[in-house]
Amino acid sequence: MCTGLLIRQAVNLSSNLYILDNHPHFSDTLLDYGFYLLNFDSIQESVKVYEKALNIRKEVFEKNNIHVALGHEDLAYALYVNEYSSGRFYNAR
Repeated sequence: MCTGLLIRQAVNLSSNLYILDNHPHFSDTLLDYGFYLLNFDSIQESVKVYEKALNIRKEVFEKNNIHVALGHEDLAYALYVNEYSSGRFYNAR
C-alpha cells in the first residue's frame, strides 16, 4: 500500500512541475507508475500510462532516440501482457 501511495504522489508532483512543458522527467515518472501498475495487475491502466509516457517522449526527442525506444519497449511489454490470454499479439509487435 505504501508503494502505491508514494508512486502516485511522485506522479502528482512531477505533473505539477513538468506537465506544461511535457518534460522528459514527467515521462520517466509515468514509466515508473506504469511499471507499478503492471506489477499489481492493473494492466489496462498500465497500457494507458505507458502510451502517455511514450507520446511525451515522441514530442520531446527525435524519432531515432534511445529514450523513445525504451518507451516503445515498455509499452510493447505491457501490451503483450494485456493480450496474453487472447494469444493475439498484433499491438505488442
